[in-house]
Amino acid sequence: MKLIAIVMAAFLIVRAVLPCSFRWYYKILLSLLILFASFKFFIFAWISGSPNVFAPDLPVFVQYIGTGIYCLAFIYFTLLLIVEAARLVYSLIVKSLGRKLSNLFRENANRANLILLGVALVLTGTGLVMGMVLPTVKEHTMEIARLPKEADGIKIAILADIHIEKTTSERYVKELVELVNAQKPDIICLLGDMVDGKVEDIGEKVALLKDLKATTVVYGVPGNHEYFSGYDAWMKFFKGLGVKMLINEAELIDGVIFAGITDKAARRYKKPVPDVVRAVGSGGQNHPVILFSHRPEHVAAAAKQKVDLQISGHTHGGIIWGMDILVGMANGGYYSGFYEVDDTRLYVSNGAGIWRGLPVRLGRNSELTVFTLKVPGK
Repeated sequence: MKLIAIVMAAFLIVRAVLPCSFRWYYKILLSLLILFASFKFFIFAWISGSPNVFAPDLPVFVQYIGTGIYCLAFIYFTLLLIVEAARLVYSLIVKSLGRKLSNLFRENANRANLILLGVALVLTGTGLVMGMVLPTVKEHTMEIARLPKEADGIKIAILADIHIEKTTSERYVKELVELVNAQKPDIICLLGDMVDGKVEDIGEKVALLKDLKATTVVYGVPGNHEYFSGYDAWMKFFKGLGVKMLINEAELIDGVIFAGITDKAARRYKKPVPDVVRAVGSGGQNHPVILFSHRPEHVAAAAKQKVDLQISGHTHGGIIWGMDILVGMANGGYYSGFYEVDDTRLYVSNGAGIWRGLPVRLGRNSELTVFTLKVPGK
């Protein structure tokens, strides 16, 4: 993250501030604002004394302002990168043809920067609004070849990446719970990254999840942010809410194995690392297996264990259309929707909430994913 902050700050200052015809002190002020925006996470963590850069202990309005400025800087940075890439391609083509470069880009650079800043403002506002709305319900019927008939019709609701923290409203959590309950699921799974912050700071909001109603069970698996926020305290807290946390383990329900694994962030905190073999065991030879894994990258190991369906989150669907490909590159090539690895199907949810570090969605809307298991041909 520090490398991204350094690159973003340096590029914005060199590309957007220094070429301006402003007086030197205005350039200094703009450069300081860009530095603040780029290093917002670390500045807020330092001011609040928080070891978790994702959950600073600061007033909500301060976090809103800082986050808005960061989002604007990030989107402006992205747009400028796209324009710079286009200019580079144009220059290479013109040179390869042996022609003289036009001064069009140079002469209109400041005007183009101002237009792009306006576009960035519109996109930032739109993205922030889309990041706050309740998720869309996405329903999928999953035919599983060896599904026993007693499991036919089991409905599974997936809540991934809510990221409840200090700026999350209780009303939003309540409405999200009502939306889940309206689906009348048999099984609910909290698929990791439920929280950003300590139990003592946001426990009252997270406790609203106790009203989730499943006819059979509410499962959970940890995501990386549970480790950042105090793993032991949160595992105890979720247990108190009646959530069955699947820590590299599984349960058999109506002839189907429901397994869950931990997140690889566990290694840093000396907690149990993800272990698909331990979670599934030898049960996959005799029963269909559904694996809950916060990250999608474990699907290769799942395929070796004959897992029928792996359900994951973590990527937020890529957050922004176009940027989703880069997100996929950091997650084994998976970022949103269905994939197949050998005989294992993988579904990556866009997530039901949004991470407040970059709380925008542009073309990658949030979702509440609902699966209904079906016997083929029935």
